[in-house]
Amino acid sequence: MGFSYIFILFAFIGLLSFVFWIWILIDCAKNETDIGNTRLIWVIIIFLTYIVGAFFYTISSGVLRGFWSWGNESDRKNR
Repeated sequence: MGFSYIFILFAFIGLLSFVFWIWILIDCAKNETDIGNTRLIWVIIIFLTYIVGAFFYTISSGVLRGFWSWGNESDRKNR
């Protein structure tokens, strides 16, 4: 009985982490500047390191800045 709840919890966490990884991978491919191949390097890092690379990209690029600032998306697109 308890095993099934734990399995469902881990499956849900795994699904959320996969969705987060895909979201960050697409965001990096679309919005990262291409000066000095930074876009290619970030995509490779995110692809190879899965959730760890996605987390580091989120912190370093400010992906969530527009999400937390009441939709001020113009800040992020003008960098």
